Amino acid sequence: MDNFTVGIGNSCEFFDGMEDELHLALWRFLTLLTCKIKRTEYLKGNWMYKVKYETVSGTDKHFNSTSLTWLFPYWMRTKTIEIIQEPLFGMNEIEKEFNDIKMAAHNKKLASVVIDLVI
Repeated sequence: MDNFTVGIGNSCEFFDGMEDELHLALWRFLTLLTCKIKRTEYLKGNWMYKVKYETVSGTDKHFNSTSLTWLFPYWMRTKTIEIIQEPLFGMNEIEKEFNDIKMAAHNKKLASVVIDLVI
């Protein structure tokens, strides 16, 4: 694979296919799945002109990205709306599934070795 794209809405990060970048892309993807996401919408009148995304883990906040548009009624008062999205999965669920996949692959590998030895 040449590159990976990880993001929320219009805000994306692009990662190279290098091993270090792959590790960072996977970690960022798991963070988006397992942490609360705080979305702050900035409005001028009824026009949403900017959106900021942050991941929230306990008391820590990590800024992810900001998307904005240039065409908005700048003279109007700014309103902000904060929306907290609950995590899609728990880290324990992902670890359990990953371990199940590893065990299934390991068992299949052992089964093929035993079949090769018998034949």
